[in-house]
Amino acid sequence: MEKSTLKCHVLVGLPGSGKSTFANKQFEEAYKEFRANNFSGWRHINKWILDIDAIMLAPKGSVKHSLTMPNTGEVNMKKVFRESTNLDTTEDAEVWLDGLYLTNDDVIKVLKDLQEVGHHFNMKVDVVIDQWEEDREKCLINDSLRHWHQERDLQSKSIIKGGDYEVIDISAIEKMIVDGELDINDVSYVSHEIVTPEEWQITLGLPGTPEEAKTLVSSEWCTGGTWASYNGEGELSAESPKDNDKLIDILEKVAPDIKMRDYVEVMRTCAKIVDTTEYDYYGGCGHYSHWETDTEKLYETLKKMGYIKTKHK
Repeated sequence: MEKSTLKCHVLVGLPGSGKSTFANKQFEEAYKEFRANNFSGWRHINKWILDIDAIMLAPKGSVKHSLTMPNTGEVNMKKVFRESTNLDTTEDAEVWLDGLYLTNDDVIKVLKDLQEVGHHFNMKVDVVIDQWEEDREKCLINDSLRHWHQERDLQSKSIIKGGDYEVIDISAIEKMIVDGELDINDVSYVSHEIVTPEEWQITLGLPGTPEEAKTLVSSEWCTGGTWASYNGEGELSAESPKDNDKLIDILEKVAPDIKMRDYVEVMRTCAKIVDTTEYDYYGGCGHYSHWETDTEKLYETLKKMGYIKTKHK
């Protein structure tokens, strides 16, 4: 019986390159396609994003810290796959390793770890090395929009400003595979450019690509409908409409002294209520609403009102 394939994306880039954004987008697209072909919901998608950085920085005694080696503090990759995924080894799988891989030595180390994972689960391992360009200025801009705790923020900026970073030597890795030093079925290399946010994103403090930051979605509230389960069914109680919380958060930062008449105008021109319907497996049908705010229009409106006076430097 032929082995299933474990496709592993090793994301190589300085903090702020866009690795997490890339992994999340790839996974979301794969999940949408999977759900479109598996409406019943009884199967799970055989794909995962593994946040290796979070494991490395986890406090001692935490669940994530238990995924590291007791003596060295390095990630125990086999344990990560065993405990952080529900890997179905009977079919092909795909993972994105979102970690701080910066040099050839870092990548070779993780390839050896993945080799052991393949042996442990009796799967072929295909590796895609996704590497982002070295542009430290762009990384600093992107990193400034992320909301880390202070220790991680300082570490991230330090690496961007002065950390080692190498172009991965794919030919050397291919030679190791040919020579039998690495038991990897296939390896490929993809280069990526760093995408920096637009002026309005930087001013409003919105991370991600312009497309992702274009719409601000608030918390939702239920407007009625029905629920159903194996044990019965019933009515969903309608909730009172909620405030546009995400918009309020931005206004508190960039226009804390906004006048009431200007706030009303912002809500009128930049925000709208969107209604959605969700169906459950047993036939229930819930109705929900949320606010959506056009952030580019919000920036232009606040600028015209005088709350945003100068461009980001």
